[in-house]
Amino acid sequence: MKLPIYYRNYLYSEEEKEKLWIEKLNKNERYILGRKIDVSQTYERYLRGIEEARIKNRELGYGKGWQDYEQRVYENLMRKMKQKERLTPSAGGFQKDLDIMKN
Repeated sequence: MKLPIYYRNYLYSEEEKEKLWIEKLNKNERYILGRKIDVSQTYERYLRGIEEARIKNRELGYGKGWQDYEQRVYENLMRKMKQKERLTPSAGGFQKDLDIMKN
């Protein structure tokens, strides 16, 4: 029976929700991008569907998940270091800009 999450949480106890979840997993049905895939017959089709969904997400600009997160953290760190270098007079970046403006 399909119910909204808030209503399911109100109606069922934790044990009942756990039984429903196990029952759902035992059906051997998975949904990927709204398509129903029967994993009891072929697990390869399920894995292929997951890979297709990942490719589609990358094409839509949602990123790669944790790999992309680590890359972003590194890029932000490098960006902050460059900004600090430019704004610090001892590094010469800011002072060079002032000298260029004077001439």
